[in-house]
Amino acid sequence: ELITCKDKQRKRLEKEYLLLLPKLGYTHHIHHYTVEGILSVEKNDKTTIEDDLKGLAKKTNQKKTVFVIHSPPWNTNLDMVYPDGAHIGSKAVREFIERKQPLLTLHGHAHESFEITGQFNEVIGKTISINPGSEYDKDKLNAVIFDVYNLKHIRHIKVEG
Repeated sequence: ELITCKDKQRKRLEKEYLLLLPKLGYTHHIHHYTVEGILSVEKNDKTTIEDDLKGLAKKTNQKKTVFVIHSPPWNTNLDMVYPDGAHIGSKAVREFIERKQPLLTLHGHAHESFEITGQFNEVIGKTISINPGSEYDKDKLNAVIFDVYNLKHIRHIKVEG
């Protein structure tokens, strides 16, 4: 389960925060919205990640929102890849974070960024953005543990086996 907390804590979370998770719908009475991953843009596609983010911004109070967005923000410690440390993040995601300043954003896609930079988070304005990285080729799960009410103590952990 993604969210495990006591009843009182869950009710507080439900009341005060909106947690956005890709493709999960509605869990624990918390609304979830989809922000798709990297998709090939076909000739007739009518939406972009920028359009999707604008739509979500209209529905939420960003100061109390956690966005889970597959692509990390561009030109950060969270979007670097081998072999040369190139930045592969999304400029639209970066601009969205800079403009809207959500509480927290969680990302993936650039799995090796943590290995390259040694950093799993970056602050953009007042927003904390996180990409825990992944070492699935080494049978390790990288994860973060945090309290949405106290983001000063975010822990990065590796689980082996």
